[in-house]
Amino acid sequence: MTTSATLDKQPWQKHPITQILAVVVVYVPLYAFALWSQLSQQTTTLRELFLYPLLFGGGAVVLILLIHRFVLRERIVSLNLKPGKWFMDILVGILLAAVFLGLLMLQQGIQSRWMPRTQGPLPQELITLFGGIVNNPLLLAIWLGPVAWLGVAAFEELSRVFMLNRLCAIWPQSFVRWLILVISACLFGLIHGYQGPVSVVAIALQGFLYGWYYMRFGRVLPMIIGHALYDSFQVIQVVIAFRGV
Repeated sequence: MTTSATLDKQPWQKHPITQILAVVVVYVPLYAFALWSQLSQQTTTLRELFLYPLLFGGGAVVLILLIHRFVLRERIVSLNLKPGKWFMDILVGILLAAVFLGLLMLQQGIQSRWMPRTQGPLPQELITLFGGIVNNPLLLAIWLGPVAWLGVAAFEELSRVFMLNRLCAIWPQSFVRWLILVISACLFGLIHGYQGPVSVVAIALQGFLYGWYYMRFGRVLPMIIGHALYDSFQVIQVVIAFRGV
C-alpha cells in the first residue's frame, strides 16, 4: 500500500546495501573532489569559485533528489522526519542562523584571546572571492543568491540529511546513530580544510549541531535557511569591511 511518504518498492530498493550505495554515490565523488582540490594546492580562480558550487553543489542536489525519488522510491517529503509548517521552518531557520552567528562570535573571541597565533590572513580562495565581488554588484548578487542557497546551503544540508536519513534507517541503534552523526560532521569539517585547522574543528562542530537538529526535530528547510543566512551575513560583513578600507 502506498503512503504519503513512501511509494511501492521492489525488495532490492529496501535492501541495506542499496541504501549504503546511494550514500556512496552521493558522497564519494563530491567529497573526494573537495579534498583533492585542497591537497593539490592549485590556485582557484574566481570563475571556478562560482562554477564549482553551482555545477557540483547544484548537481548534487538534483542527484540526491533523483536517487531519493526514483531509485529508493521515496517521496521527497520523507526527508522530513516530522511534520511542520513552512512559516515555522522560516522562523526556525532565522533562529538557527542567529545561534550559529553567536557561536562564531564566541569562537572568534576565544581564538583572539587564547589562541592568537592561530589567526592568520584570509585563505587565498576567500581573498580571490572577496576581491572579485566587493565592487561587482552582479557577482555579489549571484553569490548571495544561487551560490549561497543552492550550491552551498542546499547541497551541504541535503547531503548531510541524506546520509543521516539512509544510514540511521539501517542502524537505528542509538550509539550507531550518534557515530554516524559524528562521521558526517567530521567530513563536513574536512572539506573546509582550506580555512585552517581551527575553522575545521569549528565547522565540524557546526555540522554536528545541524545533524543533531535534524535527528531531534526532523525538518530540512530550517537547516538550509539557517546555513544560507549564516554564510550570506558573513559575506556581506566582509564586503562592507573591504569597501570601508
